[in-house]
Amino acid sequence: MTLLSPLQSISFPSEAELLSKVQPFEDGLLIEDAGRHAVFLPAVWEMLPDKQEFLARLKEKAGLPRHHWSSNFRVFRFYARQTLKEGLHPACFEAGSRVA
Repeated sequence: MTLLSPLQSISFPSEAELLSKVQPFEDGLLIEDAGRHAVFLPAVWEMLPDKQEFLARLKEKAGLPRHHWSSNFRVFRFYARQTLKEGLHPACFEAGSRVA
C-alpha cells in the first residue's frame, strides 16, 4: 500500500526557480493552470529522471504545451511512502498524517 502526504504548495517566480526546488526521485508533482491539471507520482522519475523533461511531460499530460508558462501556474509537491498491507493503525488515514 502507498500513502501520499498532503500537498505542499511550491512558491516560485520562474520555471528555473521551480526546477531548482524540485527533488528528483522524491517529489510527486501536481500542476494546475488554465483549468487543467495533471499529476505524476514520484515513481515516474524512474522513466523521466531529467527535471525539465519531467515537467514538460507533466504539462503535456495536463493538455498544456511543453513550454507553457503563466503567472497563474501552480505546483504542489507530495511524497509517497510504501507501507505494509496489514497492521496499519487507523491514524495513518487521518488528514495530514505522514508515514515514515
